[in-house]
Amino acid sequence: MNKKKAAEKRSISLQKPPFFDDVANRQVVMKLQTTAGMPYAKNDIQTFLILNSFLVLTPRLAGMVLIAFGLLTLVWGLAEYHAEIRQLKKSYPNAHKSKASMLGILILMLGLALFLAALFRQ
Repeated sequence: MNKKKAAEKRSISLQKPPFFDDVANRQVVMKLQTTAGMPYAKNDIQTFLILNSFLVLTPRLAGMVLIAFGLLTLVWGLAEYHAEIRQLKKSYPNAHKSKASMLGILILMLGLALFLAALFRQ
């Protein structure tokens, strides 16, 4: 009988994510439950679901933020590149323009397409 209970306890403990070992997370859930008028979670899975329902930064939103920062950085870099080329043309009129700006514009268009796809996904 003791072996059976020990085996059940082991299987249950393997199913629990390590996230719930923290007492502070349990206290946050209890505080959310009391302020939102939600029923108390009976187990760790319900606690996990309650915490995820209050998640503000979703993976999709995090991806969109990263794409937006990448696009802004690329635009800034292209602007600096063109300013430097203008300065270089003043000193060296025969200096040729590299293909880096065309590649930067192509990457910018790809990033913009990815951002719009993430924004308007169904």
